[in-house]
Amino acid sequence: MIDAIIVFLLGLAILILGSREAVLRGVRLARLTGMSEMAIGFLLLAVGTSLPELAVSLFSAFGGETQIALGTLAGANVYDMTLVLGIVALFGAVTIGKKDFAIAQNVLLVVIMAVVALFAPTLGLVFGLFCMILFGFFVWSANKQGYVISGNEVLALKLPVLLVNGAMLAVSMGLILLGAKWIVDSAVSIAGAVGIPEVLIGGFIIAAGTTLPELTISIQAVRKGSGGIALGTLVGSVVVNFGLVLGLAALIRPIAVSPLDRMWLIAVLAASMVFLWLSGRRELGWREGVGLVLFWLVLAAIVMAGWIG
Repeated sequence: MIDAIIVFLLGLAILILGSREAVLRGVRLARLTGMSEMAIGFLLLAVGTSLPELAVSLFSAFGGETQIALGTLAGANVYDMTLVLGIVALFGAVTIGKKDFAIAQNVLLVVIMAVVALFAPTLGLVFGLFCMILFGFFVWSANKQGYVISGNEVLALKLPVLLVNGAMLAVSMGLILLGAKWIVDSAVSIAGAVGIPEVLIGGFIIAAGTTLPELTISIQAVRKGSGGIALGTLVGSVVVNFGLVLGLAALIRPIAVSPLDRMWLIAVLAASMVFLWLSGRRELGWREGVGLVLFWLVLAAIVMAGWIG
């Protein structure tokens, strides 16, 4: 039991370190190749900060531990839209413009996927393809809104700089995979030892660790006055989690939806509705931040009550 906890904590630390380095190197490569700032926040950072969830979910799916995958993804989305955004708002006001609100509306895709999953006994091939189609629509919508690579000349780049950042990106990806494997293996052992469902370990403990990249990047963005990038990163992350990651997990191995899974999906829907409502405001300050943190505590209590009951 103690060994499993130590391995879990080491895996989580490696996962966080690898994801932060991957995002850093990815942003540097994006800027070197001329990607716009909004593209970095809305697409690259969204995918980059979801790498921990992707790694954990794929390892879980291949290993047959699908409850960890679904719990991690649902829990991470609830974290991002409530607790993470709330903490970010406590560090600085999140200003929301018209274009930022247009970005936030992509959360409706998560609502659609969560509703379908809520009434499905099993998430299999059809659901996986459905999620991938919606994710494709998300990418198409992002490009249509103008968040695309700009026309800087790539020929002027220094090849050594690209190679160094590319190599470091590859190393960080390796760390993410290693950390994810340790987390999944140890989480299964801990769940079996203490009798806690894997979906709860994924939804609370693993999800908390995997959302740290979104939290740190969003706080830095807000402190620099780039609230749009923070909002774009969070929106992109929740769509990537359900569209790309959950879609892939369902394609790899069918996921049986338990009553506790449905509690998490209801929590995702509630968090999405509040997120969409708040994104219609011009600014999110400390009051909204406190409210979101408290709302996460309420959702967490409801999920725990569903397990105890």
